[in-house]
Amino acid sequence: MIEEAVSLIGGARPSGAGPRDQRDGSEMSEDSTGVVRHGDRKREFTRGAILDAAERLLDRDGQDAFSMRELALEAGMAVTTPFAHFGSKSGVLRALIDRYNARIEALYMARGPAGDAIDRFFFMAEAGVDYLLQNPRLSKFVAGSLLTATEAQSHVGLRRNNEFLWRLALQDGAPFLADRESLWRVLLPQQAVVSFRGALALWVAEGLTDNQFRAVVANSLVIILLGFAPPEHRKRITDRTQPVE
Repeated sequence: MIEEAVSLIGGARPSGAGPRDQRDGSEMSEDSTGVVRHGDRKREFTRGAILDAAERLLDRDGQDAFSMRELALEAGMAVTTPFAHFGSKSGVLRALIDRYNARIEALYMARGPAGDAIDRFFFMAEAGVDYLLQNPRLSKFVAGSLLTATEAQSHVGLRRNNEFLWRLALQDGAPFLADRESLWRVLLPQQAVVSFRGALALWVAEGLTDNQFRAVVANSLVIILLGFAPPEHRKRITDRTQPVE
């Protein structure tokens, strides 16, 4: 299921966003007829091939010490090509973060999440954890670059990109408190990002096992959601708690 989902990389996008490339999760522009230009397709295919090569190097070598020359060799391209598309090695790592976000979104959408916003919040967390645990070693290298990057290092903002996944899970927002909508629309995605990154940091640093990582993420959402859930929904939220063993 995960392998099928990562090949889809689509799903709901913010208003005005272009179609995502199937290889790296970036967006392509369309002409006035809605057709993606050939030059954009070629560019995104090249970017995807470079990111594929970066993932192979990270997974094979067990470290992120590869050079841009080694990356170009692995991708079968001129040494100038990765620089032309990403500018630097940190640019490659940031693009890998965007690719992970796109694949988590694709997995979430492929599973056809049902239920209300409470259910979908937990489904999004499960999609994120499931994807990261598909290849824990590689995921930890990519996640490590996320944890050390700054907002200024991403052209769209790392936090905003992550918050989009949680806003997607909220959708109509039912059954959260209607008289607090102006608060939870902002705070729930923000706090979900903070909590997920906190658990991610501990997992990357070997402070949590894979199973503990999953449980801590779920328990963090329980605490966050209780702040805006009506009394009649609180038991079903607390029932989602998991032991951290």
